[in-house]
Parts: sequence; structure tokens; C-alpha cells
Amino acid sequence: MKSFITHTSIFLLGGIVGALCVLSVAKKTSIVWQDNLKTRIAYNLQQDGARAASEKDWASVQHAFQASQSVQGGASAHEWDFSLPLFGWSISGLVKDADQTFWLSDNAVMAYALEQQGKSDEANAIYKKLTDKYPGKDKDYFNQVATQSLGALSSASK
Repeated sequence: MKSFITHTSIFLLGGIVGALCVLSVAKKTSIVWQDNLKTRIAYNLQQDGARAASEKDWASVQHAFQASQSVQGGASAHEWDFSLPLFGWSISGLVKDADQTFWLSDNAVMAYALEQQGKSDEANAIYKKLTDKYPGKDKDYFNQVATQSLGALSSASK
């Protein structure tokens, strides 16, 4: 009887640990998949903006890059409501904050597009935000970043 209870307890404990491991892998995979999807959507929006820039449709450029930035900054990977204390999610490196990789180029392109539309007040507000974050840079630098970003995205979409 004692060995039956011992074996049953070990079996149940093993099942619980196994279930936690499966849930852990599923959660990490889901978060990585959502982050990759978010990045892919943002990149497609940027390419649409670059195509609009080649047609000199600056309003579409502005809207595409605003949408891209909104997707990158506003959409975060949905995490499950409960946590699994056996694993350190932050140590794994798979749970990350909003990606700021394209922040500079997105804002530079938006400011450039607004300037091309004649909306200099709105463009200057974005240029101010950029110079606050990058104090050693000026408007010409950000315009160069914008034209290089649009050129790279345009050539990548061909």
C-alpha cells in the first residue's frame, strides 16, 4: 500500500511539473510569435509609406509611419493572467518592452512628410522631440535619416 501511494504521489508530481513545463514553453512561444507578428506588420506599413513617398503622397507617408509607430509602441504581447514562479521570464529575454529600434527613423520620416505637406508647426514639434532625445543632432541630420530610411525601405520592397 505504501509503495502504491508513493508511486501515485511521484506520478502526480511529475505530471504537475510536466504540465508547468509545457505551459512555460507555450507562453514563451506565444510571446515571441506575437512580437514577430508586430514587427512584420510595422515593417509592411513602413514599406507602404516608402512606396507612397516615391509617389510624393506625403499624407500617406505620414499616416503609414504613424500607424507603424502605433503598432510598435502600443501593441504589446499579451501575457497570460497567471505567472509560473518556477521560471524567470525576464531572465529568458523573450519578454521585452516595446521595441524602440525604429523610433528615430519613424519620427524623422513623419517630420519630413509633415514638412513636405507644409505643416511646419507639426513637423517642428516632432523635430523638437527628436533633438531632445538626440541633443547633438539637427534638423538636417534627421532629414537625412528620413531620406535614407525611405530609400532603404523602397529598395527592399522591390
